[in-house]
Amino acid sequence: VIKANRCTSPQFRQCLMAVGPRDFEDGASGVGRSANWLVAGNYFECHAEAQTVALQDIHDVTFTRNDFQGTGNKAIALQKDATGATVAGDNVKGSGYKQLVEIDHSSARKGYRGPDA
Repeated sequence: VIKANRCTSPQFRQCLMAVGPRDFEDGASGVGRSANWLVAGNYFECHAEAQTVALQDIHDVTFTRNDFQGTGNKAIALQKDATGATVAGDNVKGSGYKQLVEIDHSSARKGYRGPDA
């Protein structure tokens, strides 16, 4: 559970980067599974060209009641094998982002629920 946090600074380029155990390209062990996360009620104000939150090989994450007020191409990036994500309609995308969520790898479409990405 990642809940009720403030991640804000002009120097921050990303607030959350999570990579699961099957990210073999980055030397992961392959042991275990990262799943069933809740990201709720957070305030994110990062200033990245790409994204504020990036997930890779993290499964069944729910985003709800988050306020994204930074700048960048997207607030949430669902990358390789980030399956089963839910992005609720109560997340706020500030005007500094082009889009709330983007699916950066086709594998992340599996089980995705949320706005068009």
